[in-house]
This record gives sequence, C-alpha cells and structure tokens, in this order.
Amino acid sequence: MQGSRPWVVVGAVLAGLAVGLLAFAVEGLDDYFARKYEKLDVQIAGVTVARSTLHLEQFQTAALFQLIHGLALVAVGLVAHPRAKTWSRLAGWAFVLGIVLYSGGRYAQTLADHNWLLQMTVPFGAALLVLGWLGLALAGLQKPAATTAP
Repeated sequence: MQGSRPWVVVGAVLAGLAVGLLAFAVEGLDDYFARKYEKLDVQIAGVTVARSTLHLEQFQTAALFQLIHGLALVAVGLVAHPRAKTWSRLAGWAFVLGIVLYSGGRYAQTLADHNWLLQMTVPFGAALLVLGWLGLALAGLQKPAATTAP
C-alpha cells in the first residue's frame, strides 16, 4: 500500500495540537473568558447566554473540528496512491486550509473577540472542509494500479 507521509504527519500534528487546545480550554480558558467577558451577555434565539460560555463553546468547537479534520488528513495520507493523486491532493489541501480558516477564525473570534474575522473566514473554512470530505471520498473510490508479485 502506498501512502503520502506528509499528509499523515501534518494531520497527526494538527490532531495532537487540537487535543492540547481542548485540554487548555477545559483547564484554563473558562476562568479567562469569565474575567474577560464578565457581565457581557448575548441573546441567542431569545435566550440570554453569558458571552464567556458562548466563547468557550466556540473555542471547543474549533478544537474539535481541528481534531476531526486532522484525523481526516491522516486518512488522506493513508489512502493516497498514484491513481488518486489529484483527489488526495484536493482533499489534503482543502482540509488544511479549512482547518486554518474555520478553526483559526473561531480561535481568533473567541480570544480577541473579532466578529468580523469570524464572518469572513469561517464560512469559507467550513466549505473547504466539506470539499475535503468529497475529495477523500473520490480518492477512496479510485482503484490502485494492479501490482504483480515478484
């Protein structure tokens, strides 16, 4: 079985970083957000929600998306073979750029409260993540070239 080691490495690094970010969110961000957004509430569907709670959930969502799509990137590296090169590359780059735009936009929005960044990057990042899954599916459908045993 052939594969593409760079995608495996990048995916594993991104997934590992996501685990660290999730642990950071659980251990340290709750207090940070509570202090930073003290007495700042938002209305969501007619319900008042503490902004600190909202930002913590958004940060955790970003890290979870990074983890899932980092693992998907590992899968891209494992299914890559010469006949699926185009689809594997499309999936790999879509996952990487999608993680940067979606998760990165969410991280920036929660830590720096930049809503404009969220509005600009997150939808594009989400679309790229969907494109990555489509590329991975198409790469998986490509049959590897037949090999002959020596």
